[in-house]
Amino acid sequence: MVKFMPVFMIIAALSLIAGMILRVAGLYAPLDITPNALLRFTDTMLFFAIALGLYFMSRQKTS
Repeated sequence: MVKFMPVFMIIAALSLIAGMILRVAGLYAPLDITPNALLRFTDTMLFFAIALGLYFMSRQKTS
């Protein structure tokens, strides 16, 4: 399970960076697509990545 931890951290970091970029882009140049839906998507991806990472960390500690 330790092998998969960097993957979840990379996914979380990428979604966080994408969310920041979308927030800045939405502030300075309103996009054609609604930024709110994209922000909600990246925030959801970030939440799931963190939740999966914590789940595997807790499983790895107990075993």
